[in-house]
Amino acid sequence: MQVAVPFFLLSLPVLLLFGYIAKRFLGWPKVNKPKHIAESATLQNLPSFAKLASRQRIFRWVERGFIGLVLIMLALLAARPQNFVQKVNEEESRDIVLCLDGSGSMQENISPSLEVMKEIVNENPTDRYAIVIFQTASFPALPLTRDVVAINDTIDRLLELDENGSLGLSLAGYSPDSKGGTDVGEGMIGCLRRFADLDTLRSRHVILITDLEHNGETNPRDIAALYAKYSVATEVIVPANAYSYNANNAAWLNLANAEITELDDGDDFKSVLNRLYGSILNKDDISELVAADNPTPYYVGVSLSALALGGLRLAQERRKK
Repeated sequence: MQVAVPFFLLSLPVLLLFGYIAKRFLGWPKVNKPKHIAESATLQNLPSFAKLASRQRIFRWVERGFIGLVLIMLALLAARPQNFVQKVNEEESRDIVLCLDGSGSMQENISPSLEVMKEIVNENPTDRYAIVIFQTASFPALPLTRDVVAINDTIDRLLELDENGSLGLSLAGYSPDSKGGTDVGEGMIGCLRRFADLDTLRSRHVILITDLEHNGETNPRDIAALYAKYSVATEVIVPANAYSYNANNAAWLNLANAEITELDDGDDFKSVLNRLYGSILNKDDISELVAADNPTPYYVGVSLSALALGGLRLAQERRKK
């Protein structure tokens, strides 16, 4: 812990010393000490009076203790106590959207893609991640976040749906109003919408996993031009022979300056995806310790001390009656 304005802490002992000197040697402020009727040489020796006087002394010391505690807490609040917290350097952070083709021919790649992403997120929690699944429309399964718990929970739910053969996952990214087919352009629009403040310079990446069979209504060329305009780096993984087979459909990827990786028959999909993440992610630690105000414990301390002091004074008044 540290304080932002140490002057207030340093001035507290000086003020206390001044108060002691003023009271001890200057007689200020003048306080009329309560005198008991029984204050006489004889009656002071009575057990009942001695007990009463002892109780009064204890009350005074406890009262002074609470006053001192309130003063210390107020001085700490004025000095702005701060704790060190971990903060990510946003300028160095990566924004990564995993864009999954959810059509029937690509369903087998959904679970492996999610499993790799879960491993990557746990190893690199300072970057931000999102998931988009598309068929005839885009389905934002996860907004852009670095909340590791939220990411893992979302991935676990999607994996569970895929493992159980749920109809819900097979319909993810499907619009009943569409004419069918696969609309890669819609998927890319959905990814672009995950990024906030596109005019702000950041490291933005889309990992698109698809067989490039585009037969939807969206013109991917228009979307690819936007990717180039906002400097969104696009990495595409396609199954073996898919790029060659769909070369005409994939021509628009050049407009987005996309890097295309076509799997060979013997390639391990997870290993290829891991290498791709490795080329994108930060190699250095981009988090740092920064000081942040933390006044809450001292607000609580002042409040409790003031309440205790008020209760003590109230008890004293009741005893007098």
